[in-house]
Amino acid sequence: MKEEIFKPCSSLKQRFFNLTGAGLFLFSIGFLLLVANLVEPNATMDSAYYHIMADKLEQGRGFEEPVVWHHLNDYKSLSHPMDYWMPLGIVAYWLSRFFAGAAGEIYLNILLWSLLVTFVYYEILNHTSRPAYAVAGALTLLFCGRNLFYVLTTDNIAIYGFLGYLFIRKISAENPSGLTTGFIAGLIALTRIEGIIFAALGFFWLVIRKARFRVLAIYLLVLLVTISPWLIRNYLVLGKLWTSNTKALFLQKYDDLFDERFPGNFAYFVEPGVKAVLMQRLAGLWNSFLNLFAVPGAFLLYPLWLLGLMVIWKSSGKLFSFLLTVFWLLCGLLFTHQAIKGTSMHISAFFYPGFAVLNGLGLWKLAELKRYKESFVRFIGIVVLIWSLVFSGLSIRKLNQQYENDNLPYKKMLSRQDIVLSGGIVSVYPIYIYYLSGLPGVVSSFATSDLTVATADRFNCDYILLDSRANHTEAKAYTGWESIYKESCLELLKRKK
Repeated sequence: MKEEIFKPCSSLKQRFFNLTGAGLFLFSIGFLLLVANLVEPNATMDSAYYHIMADKLEQGRGFEEPVVWHHLNDYKSLSHPMDYWMPLGIVAYWLSRFFAGAAGEIYLNILLWSLLVTFVYYEILNHTSRPAYAVAGALTLLFCGRNLFYVLTTDNIAIYGFLGYLFIRKISAENPSGLTTGFIAGLIALTRIEGIIFAALGFFWLVIRKARFRVLAIYLLVLLVTISPWLIRNYLVLGKLWTSNTKALFLQKYDDLFDERFPGNFAYFVEPGVKAVLMQRLAGLWNSFLNLFAVPGAFLLYPLWLLGLMVIWKSSGKLFSFLLTVFWLLCGLLFTHQAIKGTSMHISAFFYPGFAVLNGLGLWKLAELKRYKESFVRFIGIVVLIWSLVFSGLSIRKLNQQYENDNLPYKKMLSRQDIVLSGGIVSVYPIYIYYLSGLPGVVSSFATSDLTVATADRFNCDYILLDSRANHTEAKAYTGWESIYKESCLELLKRKK
């Protein structure tokens, strides 16, 4: 089987296939542009962060965070070098501004996702020579359920999906190239913090496949060269090569990230008792199953996946299943709390194109089994596409409402002409506040008013923003602070002079 995603036009039939692929690419761009009008591109914390940091690069400020959004490290000021996020998404959105401006960052996602839809079409076509099934599978990636909302925000979902597809395809090739696979692995490591695990697993896969020593050596060398600018930056700026912080593995709850008192050690981790820790892991495995399997499968596509795996098991199917299983276990057992709050959802993007390939191959395999008439199989395909489209629409509607409910009180407060803020602010949402107003800030657990005031004093903040949705202490507990705004769930306090 040829490894090329695009086969040369050698016949009238192949020209038809390629025209269909080109039409699918253009349709995908048009569809995503249309749906993008329904989604606020910076509605989520992650997407707002990417936009902010792309601004910093454009301003020549480098990877400088203007807010303290977690307390894994002991920060001394609100503005500090980035030490948790990975840089590739920021650089990609910054580069996209040269072509589409700051408001056009989302066009990068649209381009990448449309290319992925086309790649999926050609991969299914290469296995089946049946364009109907190839189009059906590709459209399940375009109508990708909950993921569609996040593809249309300035998050790294489209970038991760694009790199994930290329990584699995190239590393499972009959004769994998150490140069190509090492470079893609390096880009994945620079996209998300767990990307280095994907890179390590890729090397392990090459080893068990008994790849030549030359391939293994080139893979490691190119991987190291690709990530070396980030390693050098980290060493010069932070005094360490990698930004991972092991304290994040010892959370009792996700909110520990935002608690100034969090010790981040094993003794704290096991303090609730072995039974409580085990129950958390079980809950983590279930949540990760939902994010990595149930939601990408739109709750009904699993039979197609199994049939599709039968077709590609000896090529990319084993690697795909291996990586998916490993990250289900890692998300459930190791990144338990982070996975529940979004890590597993982000990691799922890595596998979405592969799931779409399985959908198309599964439909074709169902027809090949000869147990059902092909007209019935095509009817199933139409039902799957309709459900995928409906699921996508319902997801966008739900997530739009969710983020609008979360963000609207902040928008209303910061749009008031009589509120002029300067200095810094303590809140539960410093990234979004900075995105809306340019006001630097620090996150606080708001465990007690004394602790919150101490945080404000430590970072020289003149404002504290209380949010009743986070069960904050009432304003009257804050001696030395006065209320200057109160509406809906928010109350803004200002330090008395």
